[in-house]
Amino acid sequence: MTGQERRDKILLLLNNSENELSANFIAKKLNVSRQVIVGDIALLRATGHSILAKPKGYILDNINSDYKKYQIIVKHSFEETLTELEILVKNNIIIYDVTINHPSYGLLKGELNIKTNDDITQFIKSKPNLLSSLTDGIHVHTLLYKDQEDLDKALKELNLKGFIYND
Repeated sequence: MTGQERRDKILLLLNNSENELSANFIAKKLNVSRQVIVGDIALLRATGHSILAKPKGYILDNINSDYKKYQIIVKHSFEETLTELEILVKNNIIIYDVTINHPSYGLLKGELNIKTNDDITQFIKSKPNLLSSLTDGIHVHTLLYKDQEDLDKALKELNLKGFIYND
Protein backbone atom coordinates (compact mmCIF):
# COMPACT_ATOMS: atom_id res chain seq x y z
CA MET A 1 0.00 0.00 0.00
CA THR A 2 1.39 3.41 -0.94
CA GLY A 3 1.47 6.36 1.45
CA GLN A 4 -1.34 8.07 -0.43
CA GLU A 5 -3.50 4.93 -0.32
CA ARG A 6 -2.87 4.69 3.42
CA ARG A 7 -3.82 8.36 3.95
CA ASP A 8 -7.01 7.78 1.91
CA LYS A 9 -7.85 4.86 4.21
CA ILE A 10 -7.17 7.01 7.29
CA LEU A 11 -9.63 9.59 5.97
CA LEU A 12 -12.17 6.85 5.30
CA LEU A 13 -11.80 5.48 8.84
CA LEU A 14 -12.18 8.96 10.34
CA ASN A 15 -15.14 9.76 8.08
CA ASN A 16 -16.95 6.60 9.15
CA SER A 17 -16.43 7.12 12.87
CA GLU A 18 -18.38 9.38 15.20
CA ASN A 19 -15.77 8.86 17.93
CA GLU A 20 -12.08 9.64 18.20
CA LEU A 21 -9.73 7.03 16.76
CA SER A 22 -6.35 6.61 18.43
CA ALA A 23 -3.18 6.46 16.36
CA ASN A 24 -2.60 2.96 17.78
CA PHE A 25 -6.05 1.80 16.63
CA ILE A 26 -5.52 3.18 13.11
CA ALA A 27 -2.00 1.72 12.99
CA LYS A 28 -3.29 -1.76 13.84
CA LYS A 29 -6.04 -1.47 11.22
CA LEU A 30 -3.52 -0.50 8.53
CA ASN A 31 -0.67 -2.70 9.76
CA VAL A 32 1.84 0.11 10.27
CA SER A 33 3.43 1.80 13.28
CA ARG A 34 1.80 4.52 15.35
CA GLN A 35 4.57 6.90 14.23
CA VAL A 36 3.62 6.38 10.58
CA ILE A 37 0.02 7.32 11.40
CA VAL A 38 1.09 10.45 13.30
CA GLY A 39 3.15 11.48 10.26
CA ASP A 40 0.26 10.75 7.90
CA ILE A 41 -2.10 12.85 10.04
CA ALA A 42 0.39 15.73 9.87
CA LEU A 43 0.53 15.41 6.07
CA LEU A 44 -3.26 15.29 5.82
CA ARG A 45 -3.52 18.44 7.94
CA ALA A 46 -0.88 20.17 5.83
CA THR A 47 -2.92 19.44 2.70
CA GLY A 48 -6.02 21.07 4.15
CA HIS A 49 -7.87 18.28 5.95
CA SER A 50 -9.30 19.51 9.22
CA ILE A 51 -8.43 16.77 11.70
CA LEU A 52 -8.73 17.43 15.42
CA ALA A 53 -6.42 15.81 17.96
CA LYS A 54 -8.45 15.02 21.07
CA PRO A 55 -7.43 13.21 24.28
CA LYS A 56 -8.68 9.85 22.97
CA GLY A 57 -7.46 10.24 19.40
CA TYR A 58 -8.21 11.89 16.08
CA ILE A 59 -11.53 12.99 14.66
CA LEU A 60 -12.54 14.87 11.52
CA ASP A 61 -13.67 18.41 12.18
CA ASN A 62 -17.04 18.19 10.48
CA ILE A 63 -18.62 21.18 12.18
CA ASN A 64 -21.88 21.81 10.40
CA SER A 65 -22.03 25.01 8.38
CA ASP A 66 -25.23 25.83 10.27
CA TYR A 67 -23.05 27.11 13.11
CA LYS A 68 -21.95 30.71 13.46
CA LYS A 69 -18.61 31.62 15.06
CA TYR A 70 -18.07 34.08 17.88
CA GLN A 71 -14.82 34.92 19.63
CA ILE A 72 -14.78 36.03 23.24
CA ILE A 73 -11.97 37.19 25.51
CA VAL A 74 -12.32 35.82 29.02
CA LYS A 75 -10.31 35.77 32.24
CA HIS A 76 -10.74 33.39 35.15
CA SER A 77 -8.83 31.09 37.47
CA PHE A 78 -8.19 27.40 36.91
CA GLU A 79 -10.83 26.62 39.54
CA GLU A 80 -13.44 28.57 37.58
CA THR A 81 -12.85 26.64 34.35
CA LEU A 82 -15.61 24.13 35.07
CA THR A 83 -18.16 26.90 35.66
CA GLU A 84 -17.18 28.65 32.42
CA LEU A 85 -17.53 25.48 30.35
CA GLU A 86 -20.82 24.48 31.99
CA ILE A 87 -22.36 27.89 31.27
CA LEU A 88 -21.47 27.58 27.60
CA VAL A 89 -22.52 23.95 27.10
CA LYS A 90 -25.86 24.33 28.90
CA ASN A 91 -26.64 27.15 26.45
CA ASN A 92 -25.94 24.93 23.41
CA ILE A 93 -22.57 26.53 22.69
CA ILE A 94 -19.61 24.52 21.39
CA ILE A 95 -16.24 25.60 22.78
CA TYR A 96 -14.26 25.09 19.58
CA ASP A 97 -10.81 26.22 20.66
CA VAL A 98 -8.74 28.37 23.00
CA THR A 99 -6.06 30.88 22.02
CA ILE A 100 -3.62 32.93 24.06
CA ASN A 101 -1.23 35.69 23.05
CA HIS A 102 2.04 34.66 24.66
CA PRO A 103 4.61 37.47 25.07
CA SER A 104 7.46 35.35 23.65
CA TYR A 105 5.78 32.84 21.33
CA GLY A 106 2.87 34.86 19.96
CA LEU A 107 -0.47 33.16 19.36
CA LEU A 108 -0.81 29.66 20.81
CA LYS A 109 -3.97 27.69 20.06
CA GLY A 110 -5.47 24.53 21.51
CA GLU A 111 -8.31 22.57 19.94
CA LEU A 112 -11.11 21.80 22.41
CA ASN A 113 -14.35 20.96 20.56
CA ILE A 114 -16.28 20.68 23.84
CA LYS A 115 -19.99 20.08 23.15
CA THR A 116 -21.38 18.04 26.04
CA ASN A 117 -21.15 17.60 29.79
CA ASP A 118 -19.25 14.37 29.12
CA ASP A 119 -16.70 16.36 27.10
CA ILE A 120 -16.34 18.76 30.05
CA THR A 121 -15.84 15.88 32.50
CA GLN A 122 -13.23 14.28 30.26
CA PHE A 123 -11.41 17.60 29.85
CA ILE A 124 -11.39 18.36 33.59
CA LYS A 125 -10.34 14.78 34.49
CA SER A 126 -7.32 15.13 32.23
CA LYS A 127 -6.12 17.83 34.68
CA PRO A 128 -4.94 20.08 31.91
CA ASN A 129 -2.24 22.68 32.23
CA LEU A 130 -4.37 25.44 30.79
CA LEU A 131 -2.86 27.68 28.14
CA SER A 132 -4.37 30.59 30.06
CA SER A 133 -2.06 29.81 32.99
CA LEU A 134 0.65 31.45 30.85
CA THR A 135 -1.33 34.70 30.54
CA ASP A 136 -2.76 35.20 34.04
CA GLY A 137 -6.03 33.54 33.04
CA ILE A 138 -6.68 35.68 29.94
CA HIS A 139 -7.65 33.70 26.85
CA VAL A 140 -9.84 33.76 23.75
CA HIS A 141 -12.41 31.09 22.91
CA THR A 142 -13.90 30.50 19.50
CA LEU A 143 -17.50 29.57 20.17
CA LEU A 144 -19.90 27.91 17.76
CA TYR A 145 -23.63 28.48 18.06
CA LYS A 146 -26.83 28.17 16.06
CA ASP A 147 -29.22 30.42 17.97
CA GLN A 148 -28.38 34.04 18.81
CA GLU A 149 -30.57 33.83 21.94
CA ASP A 150 -28.43 30.96 23.26
CA LEU A 151 -25.26 32.98 22.71
CA ASP A 152 -26.75 36.09 24.32
CA LYS A 153 -27.85 34.11 27.37
CA ALA A 154 -24.42 32.49 27.75
CA LEU A 155 -22.63 35.84 27.39
CA LYS A 156 -24.90 37.38 30.01
CA GLU A 157 -24.13 34.56 32.46
CA LEU A 158 -20.39 34.79 31.79
CA ASN A 159 -20.55 38.54 32.35
CA LEU A 160 -22.43 38.11 35.64
CA LYS A 161 -19.66 35.76 36.82
CA GLY A 162 -17.06 38.36 35.85
CA PHE A 163 -15.46 36.09 33.23
CA ILE A 164 -15.66 38.44 30.24
CA TYR A 165 -12.40 40.35 30.00
CA ASN A 166 -12.56 44.09 29.60
CA ASP A 167 -9.14 45.73 29.54
